[in-house]
Amino acid sequence: MKIKTGIKTGKQEPINICGSDLKIDIAKTKLQRKKGLMFRSNLPENEGMLFIFDHPRRVGFWMMNTSIPLDVAFFTSNGVLTEIKSLQPFSKDIVFSQDNHIKYALEVNHGWFRRHC
Repeated sequence: MKIKTGIKTGKQEPINICGSDLKIDIAKTKLQRKKGLMFRSNLPENEGMLFIFDHPRRVGFWMMNTSIPLDVAFFTSNGVLTEIKSLQPFSKDIVFSQDNHIKYALEVNHGWFRRHC
């Protein structure tokens, strides 16, 4: 599975994963990545947030101030999916990618990949 690379910044960019259309918010700056999906009370089924990192690396996510159960998918700079991990609401535990070459991370509702891929 691959993610489309070369995504522009801006709200509600359309992407297609596993044949399903998603509308995603882009988190490209350090501040946008830090805030992520915090303080939202819901996330529609076919929406998510794509985190774009300045350079490929091992990345970690936590759920402070995030009440929505999420899954995060990690992608290389070539757009290849390496793994999917579950994130628990309000958890301060950091969930790290196993791969040290992650350029993109996509957060969607928990179970989205199971339901759509």
